[in-house]
Amino acid sequence: MMGHRERFSDGDEWDAFSRRAKRYLHWRPGERARIKRKFNKRQRKENAHDDRRDESAAHLQPGTSLGG
Repeated sequence: MMGHRERFSDGDEWDAFSRRAKRYLHWRPGERARIKRKFNKRQRKENAHDDRRDESAAHLQPGTSLGG
C-alpha cells in the first residue's frame, strides 16, 4: 500500500509524512521517528478496536464460528 489514507491528527504528522515538507523543514534527530511511532500506535489501537467490534458482532450472528 502506498501512502496513507487515514486522517492525520495534526500538522506535525502531515509534515513528517509528506515528502515536500521533509525537504524544506529542519527536523531534530529522532523527531520524525517519534511522530511516526505515535501515528502507528494510534492506527494499531484503532485496528484492534475494530477487530474486537467485528468479533463481538460475529458472536451475535447465528451459524458463524471463529474457530481455527
